[in-house]
Amino acid sequence: MWAVDVTAPTGSYDSNKLANLSRNYWNIEPVFAVTYVQPTGINADVKLMYDFNGTVGSPSICHF
Repeated sequence: MWAVDVTAPTGSYDSNKLANLSRNYWNIEPVFAVTYVQPTGINADVKLMYDFNGTVGSPSICHF
């Protein structure tokens, strides 16, 4: 399976807080996943991902 996850800089972000519900940058993450299942009950799963993070800047402009 192939997929692409995208995270947009939405919501509020405060660099002084320990945790934020938002990021201050764009993120694009291609995903590749494979699952192998045997009728005897043996399963094997692999999931590969790589993050492409934008630079910190104006949330309305995508900087990669």
